[in-house]
Amino acid sequence: MWESQTIAMKTIILTLPIATLLILFGCSGGSETTEVKLPDGTNAKVTTNKDGSGISIEGNGVNAQVGGQLKVTQDDLHAPFYPGAIVDPNRSMTVKTATEESALVYMSSVDDISKVKEFYESKIPGIKFNEFKSGEQINIMGEAKADNGGKLAVTIMKKDSSSNVEITIGYGKEEKK
Repeated sequence: MWESQTIAMKTIILTLPIATLLILFGCSGGSETTEVKLPDGTNAKVTTNKDGSGISIEGNGVNAQVGGQLKVTQDDLHAPFYPGAIVDPNRSMTVKTATEESALVYMSSVDDISKVKEFYESKIPGIKFNEFKSGEQINIMGEAKADNGGKLAVTIMKKDSSSNVEITIGYGKEEKK
């Protein structure tokens, strides 16, 4: 694992229990910011929406946002959103440090799973997909290089014949030191 990702993940992991308590005991409406001291002695600011819909963490060179009114963009992902798909901001996130950036977005579509796969094959040069089936569930996973040299991962899933297609796109890039 990249060093900067390790630092970012440690910061997030160390502050999430505190943030969870703030969410559980917060009032409805608005947000609340708390400063916490991390085990390494640095401080982090944890801002939670009082209704539990989102959280942001800033500290130790990390800026992370999960859920809430977070708007992950196609530029953040270095990949297009599927046309007509519904983005779920509560399951999306961004993380930025001095040396690393990453983004994750969840979408759903009523289109056929093969149409979604064909769209990403046409829009992301070099993407290679693998397909896995288990009963009615179909999982299609692919990876490729982003236009800026970062890494892209695309997962397309359909649980059964009555469910929508779920699309997850992840992006990450580490700056060379």
